[in-house]
Amino acid sequence: MEATSPYGAAIGRLERFVAHPRWIARSVALLVLTALALGTPFWEETRFLKSPGWAAFLAKRDALLTPPQASLESHEGKVVFRFTVAVVARVLRLDPVGVLILQAVLGLAFLALALRLAERDGGDRVTAFLLTAAMAFTYVGAAAFVDLYAWFDAWAFFLLLATMWLRQPLLVFASRAWRPGPTNGRCLHSCWSRRTA
Repeated sequence: MEATSPYGAAIGRLERFVAHPRWIARSVALLVLTALALGTPFWEETRFLKSPGWAAFLAKRDALLTPPQASLESHEGKVVFRFTVAVVARVLRLDPVGVLILQAVLGLAFLALALRLAERDGGDRVTAFLLTAAMAFTYVGAAAFVDLYAWFDAWAFFLLLATMWLRQPLLVFASRAWRPGPTNGRCLHSCWSRRTA
């Protein structure tokens, strides 16, 4: 009988895990639970709903084209450039709790889409799981579940990933509409579209 290495045993377990017909749902559940365990926000702390970020967001939602009252150097002042979430919240008539629930749903969709995208372009479910796990254990994958202060980074991450999945650069404009500056996804999308063209 041949002895297997710990690495070989781990990969064997992972191969059996992703061979399941519902491997996407199982993977997303496992990754969300692990990401929350590693970076759980203080859910019982409800004062985050009274933060200046939420006040600025609600003002933006209610008056989309009104300039901010805060300094443009502050987070609250920069909300003037962020339309996507405010428009969605206005159309769906969402309060901050509704926005957070929708953001969590986007987080689940983000992880599922990351698994699909990595499988599509890599051709291997184990690698897809490992790449998505690497994202889930960083801010990119956990933002939808730990951001309680109206930053809305998870929305941009989801739109950028959807852009890569659909190969439609129009979605980058939606993510850029709320997050201008050097940290947007232009470089990421540019590299991806050149690779997949």
